[in-house]
Amino acid sequence: MRYLTIFSLFFCLFSFPLQAAEYKGLYLAEVEVPNQDAEARTEGMRQAMAAVLLKVSGASRVSEDASLAEAMQQPARYVQQYRYRSEAIPPEKHTPAEAGGQQENRLLLSVRFDQRSIDDLLRQSGFNVWGDARPSTLIWLGVEDGGKRVLVGANDSGLVREIIDSEAARRALPVKLPLLDLTDRGKVRQADVWGEFLETIKEASKRYAPQAILVGRLYPVSGSRWEVRWTLDYRGEVTRWQSQSEEVNPLIAEAIDQVTDRLALHFAQSFVTGSGEMLIRVEGVQNLKDYRRVIDYLAGVHGVKRVVAETMTPTAVRLRISAEGGMDTVLQVIALGDTLVKVEQPQSTALSETLLLNQEPSGGEQAMDTADTKRVAEPPQPEQVYRLIP
Repeated sequence: MRYLTIFSLFFCLFSFPLQAAEYKGLYLAEVEVPNQDAEARTEGMRQAMAAVLLKVSGASRVSEDASLAEAMQQPARYVQQYRYRSEAIPPEKHTPAEAGGQQENRLLLSVRFDQRSIDDLLRQSGFNVWGDARPSTLIWLGVEDGGKRVLVGANDSGLVREIIDSEAARRALPVKLPLLDLTDRGKVRQADVWGEFLETIKEASKRYAPQAILVGRLYPVSGSRWEVRWTLDYRGEVTRWQSQSEEVNPLIAEAIDQVTDRLALHFAQSFVTGSGEMLIRVEGVQNLKDYRRVIDYLAGVHGVKRVVAETMTPTAVRLRISAEGGMDTVLQVIALGDTLVKVEQPQSTALSETLLLNQEPSGGEQAMDTADTKRVAEPPQPEQVYRLIP
């Protein structure tokens, strides 16, 4: 009896539709400006807007689009708020003229853009929108310099690591570098990276749970030029390419661009197929804290408009998800985070009946009121099953 009372309370509190959360990081950019004059501010906003459009779309070609270039002539129309701040320039980054021991500062303009306006602008220009739930990429990078070969690790503080972090932030691509601790070194040798032994690298990568693995070998060639060979493994699909440059930065930037563009093709949402709806079951939900965690996570998935609880058992909850656009991309994104993992089940074990509501429940209605329910033979689409990760 107590159990029924508790879960009746769950539905009273949380059965109303929940709106997707705002994605703040993708719509914020910071650029350096010479002063606070109107002309400098407009140019700074234009640069910030270009950076945001690149992050949100996940497509490098946004910089070549004429309609977006025209929109960026009036960036203030898309700005939600802006502010200035001063930052000290590290001594090692001073120009020769500035090097004299005196502290130098630079002026930064931080601009937050309106999410809806940016999303609408991208769609009107033919681009997709990529939410903040993005697949992580683990980078195994070997560098040869001065006759020595080393692997770049998560705890490195050198130039290569700095470039990787900077370029990944530019594209809003979550990347990881291996710890290169005893566990890693016991499974992967430098020769494995340089020889591109993918199966060995993939086995060692499991501890980091990446969705994509990027393997690179960077080395000097004739004169002052560098060459890099890259191998991207995404869900067993392997892509290889190589390039040369006199600087290391463009080689790493190009790789981050390639990876981001490829992943965005899988996960960016076009929103051209109308609204979608699906029932999913989440297992491992045993208390209010678990329930709240699931609801908050799903409501924050980009493209999800509403999350409504349908039924609950002592260990699972069934939810109805309404999404803007087709459900395929949304379902892929749901499994990206560290909250839910998809459970593969044989077709024969799928439930044949599902409780659906005739009407949208409001905050004062209980989703378990049998007077407002009907039975249907099958859900709108085949039911998906997920498990809550502890």
